[in-house]
Amino acid sequence: MSDLLFAYGTLRGDGAEPAVLVGFRKRTDGPYPTIEPSEGDEVEGALVAVDDWAEKDRYEGRNPHSPERSLYWRLTAADGVQMYVGNPEHAAECWGPQHAWDVGYDRQTVADALAETEVFR
Repeated sequence: MSDLLFAYGTLRGDGAEPAVLVGFRKRTDGPYPTIEPSEGDEVEGALVAVDDWAEKDRYEGRNPHSPERSLYWRLTAADGVQMYVGNPEHAAECWGPQHAWDVGYDRQTVADALAETEVFR
């Protein structure tokens, strides 16, 4: 059985179901986009069925055994939809501080915000 991924960038693919994440905004000021909690904002994206998370995790630079060393975290919204959110600390290590996202969140802050929201179709 496939899980659902909310994709807001290159993982969208063709034929994905349009969707919106409320209470977040998309950041495009780093080499790759990310999302962050932002009251009153929303992110347009798409729902993608995923059978092979290992492939997606590799593409997004996620290390399932060491989230703090991941370029992106995979987190879950209240409705069970998963999404990738950029890890600003590791981005600075990978790309240098001049290319990392200048954000005011950590993994727990984003996880808590996602636990209170759903992806709307």
